[in-house]
Amino acid sequence: MNITRQLEEKILPILRSVQVEDDVQYEVTQFATLENRPIDREAVHGSDWRACYANAGGCNFAPEEKNALKDLLDREMHGREEETVCCIRVVATNRGKAPRYAWFRGMIVKIQNGDRQDDEYDSRLGAGRFPSGRVFAVHRLNGEPAPNHELAILLQPGERATYEILVPHEPLPEARAEALLGLNIETHLEACRSFWRKKLAKTGSVSVPEAAVDERIQAGLLHCDLVTLGKSAAGPLLATLGVYGPIGSESAPIIQFFDSMGLHEVARRCIDFFLAHQRDDGFMQNYGRYELETGPVLWTMGEHYRYTRDDDWLQRVKPNVLKACEYLLAWRDRNKKPELRGKGYGLLDGRVADPEDFFHSFMLNALSCVGLRRAAEMLAAVDSGKSAELAAEAEAFRQDIRAAYEEAVARSPAIPLDDGTWVPSVPPWAEYPGPVALYADGGNWFTHGAFGARDSLIGALYLVIGEVLEPDELGTDFLLKCHQQLFTVRNAGLSQPYYCRHDFIHLKRGEVKAYLKTYYNQFTALQDRETYTFWEHYQGAGRHKTHEEGWFLMQTRWMLWMEEGQTLNLLPCIPRRWMEDGNRIQLKGVATYFGPLDLDVRSRVAEGRIEADIRCPGSRSPRSVRLRLPHPSGEKAVALDGAEYDSDTESAVIQNFGGMVKIRLHFVNK
Repeated sequence: MNITRQLEEKILPILRSVQVEDDVQYEVTQFATLENRPIDREAVHGSDWRACYANAGGCNFAPEEKNALKDLLDREMHGREEETVCCIRVVATNRGKAPRYAWFRGMIVKIQNGDRQDDEYDSRLGAGRFPSGRVFAVHRLNGEPAPNHELAILLQPGERATYEILVPHEPLPEARAEALLGLNIETHLEACRSFWRKKLAKTGSVSVPEAAVDERIQAGLLHCDLVTLGKSAAGPLLATLGVYGPIGSESAPIIQFFDSMGLHEVARRCIDFFLAHQRDDGFMQNYGRYELETGPVLWTMGEHYRYTRDDDWLQRVKPNVLKACEYLLAWRDRNKKPELRGKGYGLLDGRVADPEDFFHSFMLNALSCVGLRRAAEMLAAVDSGKSAELAAEAEAFRQDIRAAYEEAVARSPAIPLDDGTWVPSVPPWAEYPGPVALYADGGNWFTHGAFGARDSLIGALYLVIGEVLEPDELGTDFLLKCHQQLFTVRNAGLSQPYYCRHDFIHLKRGEVKAYLKTYYNQFTALQDRETYTFWEHYQGAGRHKTHEEGWFLMQTRWMLWMEEGQTLNLLPCIPRRWMEDGNRIQLKGVATYFGPLDLDVRSRVAEGRIEADIRCPGSRSPRSVRLRLPHPSGEKAVALDGAEYDSDTESAVIQNFGGMVKIRLHFVNK
């Protein structure tokens, strides 16, 4: 048996698969539509965010909260006037020279322990039904109700049979199931294609000259949209993580990528979920007992404000921001104890992931610190006094984290590197001497398929993206080299690699080859290469995980456009081969801190040049633009129109950028 799968047009959330069994080929199409009409934007109403969250993995609604929502949950989950329907079409074709049988089997229902649920088959309707009479699936053979639950069809050479299964989200009464038999799958399929194409048309667009990456960008955006739940028209949205509900830390890359693609309203509504569920004391906790979320949500809010400069929104959320900051600062004050000098004085202690590690984690503190910094930055527009107060608190927090990091490194053992040198090692939290995976102080630290998961995934790497350490300072050298030596293979993490933030360090240091090694080795190992969805772990745990997909998309965004102060840095980490002759890179209507961006780069290196047009107009245009244009053979430019040339970084540099520029980079034509 040979089975292949792919998405419709390689990007749309419609699954196509082909299964070949000797001379018989089965072509399968699966997609979601509506019970009574083809899918379109006006027909999709969504569900109340509270009902979505109550059914998400990790929901931490208290029993009394769920009980108060009983009527809402009943309305949202049962007895709806129209159901979502999963359509499965199987076309079996005899490609041989002699008659061959094709076999089909309809839907059955199993209860949780794997036993088959009592059900019966109604041959008149082609329906699988429960003893209650409600229908959980209808089956058609060549347009008519399928006569049996299991079938063998003799096909002549070249003959085909079409078997269809229509599965409503909630079992239907008989009259609605009978009406479902009339659903025209081809009409609904074309509407589904159109629905998802229109989704893409309403966002910024990215086009790169490597199909495997280009398709993944578009598919990834739709995957994130697909599992962002809530009402279509208004109200909070849940940036869910596959089967899991939103987490302030793990939802961050998804929301930030929505903003990057110009979907500011979607990003704002995703943030609204965290604010709607914020505790009265300012704490945010939406997944189990994780205590990490408050800081990352503030960070994401700050990023959203950098994109939109929406002061009306900022005034609305200001009370939430202040409560969150007050909670973090009170938490910090509780840890300003004399006995914590040298072991995390002034740092937050709490659980950041699945392991029960209630320590002064560098990840928790870095993301909380950058959250405070973004809060201070935002509030400067509406409350300068509070902004200055929070900025001072954030800087004091940053200094305490730096001190704890330096003290922890001083206590940690040196480790040997491949080049014969030694480097200080780095612990994941302030209490421990060195990586916990080296067991300098004992413990049992194996988790999530790796000895070094804690060190690699929730440790000191976050100090750079959290703006506690600078990318080029000595402390960053220590943590990067320690991590690469102990916890990566081919510069990819050993478990749940999209938690490893060495990618950001390489990017900021201009280490293109190291960045690309991480980028390609992670997604090729962790992603389903046919459907482009991501696993959480290499060992096949946590399927369709949009947290990992969100970070892949943000990594792609960083390699294409990245803000650094008042400079817009374009194509800083693209592969050199993307500039081979005839290739083109286009960004249309993507979002930056400086406003919308259009970029069009065309390689004509066979004629001795690369051309680029940049548009980033408006009152917030960057002061300067740096555009890296690496020649595919490593040649340096001999002349440049429209900019200065930095040969060390192979970049065109535009000072005093006026919102629009045309660049022509000339090479010796060999």
